Amino acid sequence: MLAEAVKEKLTALEKIKELQEKIDPTGLHLEICGTWLWVTGKTYQVKDTLKELGFRYSANKLSWYYRQEDDRSPNQEPIPLDLIREKYGTSVVSL
Repeated sequence: MLAEAVKEKLTALEKIKELQEKIDPTGLHLEICGTWLWVTGKTYQVKDTLKELGFRYSANKLSWYYRQEDDRSPNQEPIPLDLIREKYGTSVVSL
């Protein structure tokens, strides 16, 4: 279980590295909640790049997220991002 969590974290960290290489992170806020990478802030100008990198947009959270395909949530009801932060913890990423 722990090895899987480390693998997922590395994947999120690799995705952060890809972001840093392709966009100017000014105005963006990145955080890891559980195994998902969330991007908030001024994302409109980089939305096409986020799509290219495999991020998806959550309209109810007004945020972009990246997750592994096998890391889907079984919950179909929207959960507020603040509740996700409380449940899984959050690590703010410095760019």
